[in-house]
Amino acid sequence: MYVITVPLQGLILSAYAKVRGSSMVKADDRLKVTNETLQGIKVVKLFGWEDIFLNKIKDTRKEQVKELRKGVFFGGLLIPAGTLGGTLANIVALGLYSVFNNGTPLTPDVAFPALILLSGIIGQIVTLPPALKLCVNGNISIRRLEKFLSAPEIENDVQGRDNFASVMKLSRAQREAVSSFESEPLLEPQYGTFQYTPLPEEELVEIGQKQREEESLAASIAGDVAIEIKDGTFSWNTEHGTPTLLEVNLQIPAGKLTMIIGEVGSGKSSLISAMLGEMQILRGEVIWNKKMNSAAFADQRAWLQNATLKQNVIFGNYEGEKRYNDVITCCALAPDIAILPAGDETEIGEKGINLSGGQKQRINVGRALYSKSDVVILDDPLSALDSHVGAQVFQDGIKLWLGGENRTVILVTHQLKYIEKADNIIVMKDGTILTQGSPAQIKKSDPTLWSLWQGMINAEVNEEEEQQQEAEQKKTEERVRLIRQISEHAKEERYRRLSSVSSVEGLEDVPVSDLAELTSKALEEEDNPNRGRLIQMEERQTGSIPWKTYFNFLAKAGVFSVALTIITNVVVLFTGVFGQYWISLWSQSGQDAIDEGDLSSYSNGFYTGFYSLISFTALFANLVGGLSVYWSVLTAGVKFHDNSITSVLRSPLRFFDTTPSGRIMNRFSADLDKIDQELGLQISIFIMTFLYVVGGVLVNALVAQFFFVLLLPFFFFFLYVTQYYLTSTREMKRLESISLSPVYNHFSETLSGLPTIRAYGYQAQFSEESFRRIDRSALVGLFRTMSNVWLTIQLALLSNLLFMVIGILLLILSKGGAILAGSVGLALSSMLNACTQFSTIVSNAAEIEMSMNAVERLDYYDDLPSEEYDGIVDPPSIWPDQGEIVLDRIWVRYDQDLDPVLKNVSLTFKPEEKIGICGRTGSGKSSMTLSLFKIIDIFSGYIYIDGMNIKHIPLTKLRRKLSIVPQDPVLFNGSIRFNLDPLSEMTDEKLWEAIEIAQLKNVVAKLNGGLDAEVSEGGENFSVGQRQLFCLARAFLRDTKILIMDEATASIDMETDAILQKIVATAFHKRTVLTIAHRTATILDSDRVIVLDNGRVAENDTPGRLLQRDSIFASLVNQNK
Repeated sequence: MYVITVPLQGLILSAYAKVRGSSMVKADDRLKVTNETLQGIKVVKLFGWEDIFLNKIKDTRKEQVKELRKGVFFGGLLIPAGTLGGTLANIVALGLYSVFNNGTPLTPDVAFPALILLSGIIGQIVTLPPALKLCVNGNISIRRLEKFLSAPEIENDVQGRDNFASVMKLSRAQREAVSSFESEPLLEPQYGTFQYTPLPEEELVEIGQKQREEESLAASIAGDVAIEIKDGTFSWNTEHGTPTLLEVNLQIPAGKLTMIIGEVGSGKSSLISAMLGEMQILRGEVIWNKKMNSAAFADQRAWLQNATLKQNVIFGNYEGEKRYNDVITCCALAPDIAILPAGDETEIGEKGINLSGGQKQRINVGRALYSKSDVVILDDPLSALDSHVGAQVFQDGIKLWLGGENRTVILVTHQLKYIEKADNIIVMKDGTILTQGSPAQIKKSDPTLWSLWQGMINAEVNEEEEQQQEAEQKKTEERVRLIRQISEHAKEERYRRLSSVSSVEGLEDVPVSDLAELTSKALEEEDNPNRGRLIQMEERQTGSIPWKTYFNFLAKAGVFSVALTIITNVVVLFTGVFGQYWISLWSQSGQDAIDEGDLSSYSNGFYTGFYSLISFTALFANLVGGLSVYWSVLTAGVKFHDNSITSVLRSPLRFFDTTPSGRIMNRFSADLDKIDQELGLQISIFIMTFLYVVGGVLVNALVAQFFFVLLLPFFFFFLYVTQYYLTSTREMKRLESISLSPVYNHFSETLSGLPTIRAYGYQAQFSEESFRRIDRSALVGLFRTMSNVWLTIQLALLSNLLFMVIGILLLILSKGGAILAGSVGLALSSMLNACTQFSTIVSNAAEIEMSMNAVERLDYYDDLPSEEYDGIVDPPSIWPDQGEIVLDRIWVRYDQDLDPVLKNVSLTFKPEEKIGICGRTGSGKSSMTLSLFKIIDIFSGYIYIDGMNIKHIPLTKLRRKLSIVPQDPVLFNGSIRFNLDPLSEMTDEKLWEAIEIAQLKNVVAKLNGGLDAEVSEGGENFSVGQRQLFCLARAFLRDTKILIMDEATASIDMETDAILQKIVATAFHKRTVLTIAHRTATILDSDRVIVLDNGRVAENDTPGRLLQRDSIFASLVNQNK
């Protein structure tokens, strides 16, 4: 019989494997969309696109569920297919006994030993499907990993630098590039120690030989050249090899400052990526001078870790406090650190979410300055800084610090005012080098180009002669945002008391050098070990899973499915018990026929036929019940996912500031997969084994009433062991679930910072940290596995002891004639089945409870605090038709526990007025725009748009009636069309018009597919400047009366910026435009300029009038000169 059913199981498993592989691909698609939505959640909320991306995620979930339902069908067939062999074996063995033994009736002494033997085989066969499913899933996972590991890689043929692979091969202790991680390591082990296993001698010889070959090649470049590219053609696409850079020939002089300039999308960032080996070399070669081949890199989009500020600057390479303090001063970070709750030990959050763009970039630059790398590559860091801060960083950090250390500096910039201070200039255009040389050489060889640059520089600053304003006394004003964002109200009181000032605003009168001491004294009063911590610890329940979670799960599973499961399993229980009772009657009838000598009274066919009916009824009920369980669990999983992701996307932005994305992804990957793939099987096996045990208990209770008395002490022993096991294992499982979040967080963080990590040559450190986190997570799983082994041994001992005692008593009673032989056999076979299943039922009950932990964790996200989406008034479709904005004494904060970021601000923006908003970093510029979208809490005062209080307007409608170009450009995977118009409301003509206005028509026209051309995840196939232009086009498309531009042109060259400002002035002359800019030249033509300072309106007048007096705005303009 098993010869028939095993191949059947093989066919079912084969079909299951195909469906499982397909469902994993669909799960990848869902997780990709979910992660992308979380990464761009700020833009999603600003544009009111929660429903769009929610539906996109749900659509991918539906596609996955289609495959999962197919898997439910095949998975539900596995266990019945396994038991089918046992059912047929029982029928054939018992039914044909008389046939093959010359009509000898079946007797208890034959039936029950055979039944026990067959039950043992069936028990093993039943456990085969889950084991085979695990093998299938493992095989699919291995194939997916194999495909990933076989994907094309960057060969990194850069000569003179350690190859990516060789850096990974050599351990940290063996590499000379990293000299000291012991003093203050970034990846400090908290449990155990790192061990470095020496490489085999043949590998060391191979690596050494390769390095010597590269040294000989690198030696061919001149000693005063740091990097040389010869006839280089490069591509980002490793498969198709479409050139991005063509015929590049350059030499980077050692110990000098080289600037790379050019229009948006001209190839500046690609050029430095080619130097670092991040691009595919189609032709030519990149050679680094072997004597100066270590690099530091500051990416255009600042990459920060979820660590303290100091750890981000040191980056695992501690070089002493003096160097650290000097770098902090060069990057103008000292006052920022002074007012942080824990100083430079303050956690700055995932991707630096609690810092402004300028503050993040200064930490990013500080990391490069702090390192002792020979070559420092800076990709346009000055664009994110205010003019006076940028000037300080350039002068103190780049010119004096890096120049003083005679380090080679490569600076990508759009700020042409610094070009005369460069030693070498490279001008990029359309992926090629237009010209290069020293400023004097370019001025002489191309006077027209030099004159054009001078014109741009002059256009960038105010033409009027103004006196340079003293900026030093204002330095601490730009730090106040950090107080509001992170510190508590009590902290403000301590500052006041220690500095003898009446308010935080009085801090500008305190010398910067004294702020650190004041802060240190304030912090001495803090007993909280978590001061300065932004990211909250992940919540973890304790004790048993609450009954509320189980009831919630059953409610989501559906009444019909749950009822069907109960009914079918009652049928299975009844048929199981009655089947064993029927065998007892059958065998006893045979024994009576032999004893009476009347074999004619024995009807083997009747007993066999009725037993077959009972067995197949049980098999069918088992099949229906199993499918019902799987279907119920999957239905519940669908509802848990949809409710949880809806709740997450509707949460306030603060939730995403304090919750790492990896933690959220853990819920929607590992936890959801446990519900989808494991819980159904666990419940199905639990029900089956539970019915075995209940059936065995009932049969023994019917045969011998004393059984319950005997069972009672064993029951308490079982209960004690089980409770002891569950108490510890339950918490292990919770710890295991939580321990996965750091793995996801670190992996996501590493992926986003790969160019920086590889530039520094820190691949091995990050790999080691990833392995350490994985090991810690796996260690909890190992302890849980060992606890399962302990449980199996304990329950096996108890079960065997119980079976032995009952067996001896039953045999004694049988000898005395108190119990019939058939009843004894029935009781023993039933009890044996029950005893063999005791450990299975307890371990599966534990597994179910631990899987319910995943339900509990998802259910927690089902009840997150939500933004107020409902409104009191539904404005007319034409609202706002004027564009008037009134801010009436508003007080704004990011969270109820944080200080205000805007204080008693009252302003009126007239319809069609062009407003420029400026102020030093952290003064509240972006916070003002966020308040218009109700992104942050307006806890006092009112904002009116065209006379309507925005608190009364439905949130999604409000946000879709405003347009914004955010500070950080975000594009999503999909077509250009989707990124510009996700609601599919615009015609192609409108889309092309917006693209042309954003100066992207030529770029898009060259792409295959045009508007339908693919945008990679995060828009990585476009430069940062081009991404900003796409965001501009996206905002232009929205037919709204109010447009907000938040540092919209920070990463755009000045020529394109000037064109865009003219377009804004003409094409949007009937709209109210609020422009926030670091470049004051951008807002010189505004109707009015608002200067914010410390969350208050410091100045409000026309640009001309502000320039005529001693104003903050005048100082900002003059600092741009």
